[in-house]
Amino acid sequence: MTMDYHAVPRAVFSYPPIAAVGMTMKEAEESGLQLYVGEADYSVGAKGFAMGNPPSKIRVIVDAESSRILGASIVGPYSPILIQEIVNLMYTKDGTYYPMFQAMHIHPALPEVVQRAFGRMAPVGGHHVHNH
Repeated sequence: MTMDYHAVPRAVFSYPPIAAVGMTMKEAEESGLQLYVGEADYSVGAKGFAMGNPPSKIRVIVDAESSRILGASIVGPYSPILIQEIVNLMYTKDGTYYPMFQAMHIHPALPEVVQRAFGRMAPVGGHHVHNH
């Protein structure tokens, strides 16, 4: 069995912790692909509010044509745990975010905020692609 290293997660255990997987925003912009980017912070979910709205940010980067996840970064408490939800999606057959919206999330919990970041995606650079 050959290892697939396209979605290796990384983390810095600082305060706040930082976690990422796949391409950075700069790498994605330089790829020439049409991109969707979604962002959210923990305050958009009930759990983030209950935690006192700690400093946080989630960014997801998606190929606009294929809906394949290219990368993500999370800054905030539990980010090394939350990034795993995105890593798992990147290793699915198509590597898209679609399975996240077919599954139910526990409420209130921080993974809901990861889902919200995908739900807030917008085109980068003026390109708009409709996925039907």
